[in-house]
Amino acid sequence: MAKAAFDRVAMIALAIVSATALSNTAMAQSTDTRRIEELEKENAGLRARLRRLEAQSENTNLRAKIEKLEARRNTAPPRVEASAPSAPRLFESSAPDRTLILADMNVKAPPAIAPRLYTWTGVYVGVEGGYGWGKQDLNAVFLGDPNVPFPFPDVAVQSGRQKGWLFGGFAGAQQQWGSWVFGIEADFDAADIKNSAVASATNAFFIGGVPGIRCGANNTECLTRTVASDSKIDGLGSLRAKVGFAPVPNLLIYGTGGLGFGHVKNSFTVTDSTELGPNQVPVAPVVSVLTGGTSMLGWAAGAGVDWKWSADAGSAWVFGVEYLHYDFGTQTITVSNNAGSSSAFHTNVSADAIKGRISYLFSIR
Repeated sequence: MAKAAFDRVAMIALAIVSATALSNTAMAQSTDTRRIEELEKENAGLRARLRRLEAQSENTNLRAKIEKLEARRNTAPPRVEASAPSAPRLFESSAPDRTLILADMNVKAPPAIAPRLYTWTGVYVGVEGGYGWGKQDLNAVFLGDPNVPFPFPDVAVQSGRQKGWLFGGFAGAQQQWGSWVFGIEADFDAADIKNSAVASATNAFFIGGVPGIRCGANNTECLTRTVASDSKIDGLGSLRAKVGFAPVPNLLIYGTGGLGFGHVKNSFTVTDSTELGPNQVPVAPVVSVLTGGTSMLGWAAGAGVDWKWSADAGSAWVFGVEYLHYDFGTQTITVSNNAGSSSAFHTNVSADAIKGRISYLFSIR
């Protein structure tokens, strides 16, 4: 009987355990079902949002295409039509929640604006002017006559720095590739770059009687030679290649070099004066003027900066500053006077110039 009671208790306990397990299983399944329903709702919301985004993207693409068509129509010449203007056409997408788009309407085209000239390619002409300084390493010696008993002294003339203004014009052509600009330019300037120098020497001779204590005293004879020199560069020009870089569209920095040419003039006024003692016959001074010049060929090199202000679609004003150095090496200059007397001397000539420039650039496309 005890065994039977034990078996009934065991069966009741097993039933309780089975019922608990079934209850837990049912609760878990109910939780999973609610989770699945929530996920399906989230997926449905995401799909709806995706459809709205796709509709907005298609609307944006349609607007872009219509704007392109409008731009092409505005730039085309106006058409004259006899028929009445058509009503605006509306395009509507078949997808839900899409915006109605106005595809065609009569819009007056805005006035055309001339494009700015952002390239340095073209031909240009301009004017320039500025300041120059030069150097003439001259060492000309004017010899006295050694065949007379009382000769005048030899006088050496050395000229130095020259300075003055210059003014002229220039023209060129250039081509731009990327930020680099390559071209060729020619220029010529009238100039007044000059220098003056004076040198003199005296020979004193005692010719008998009471010795003189100074020139012109008693029987002393003093022979003085004075040479006044004037040198001037009156023309400078060049034919040069040009390489530039444009860090921004309207600014050009460049270097340049090539052939240089110029013209130099020299004149010398030689005055021979005699100062005698009171017992001698006075002698009038003798003046001789010798003039001459030469054209020079050498090289020129320098650098510059240009700033461009676009005037219209095919041209621009260009404002710039340029520095050039000219070197003509050793030159032979011959000077002569009215009596047919001539003299030749050698000199090294160089010059520098800094110039402000204004030019007009014509675009070539």
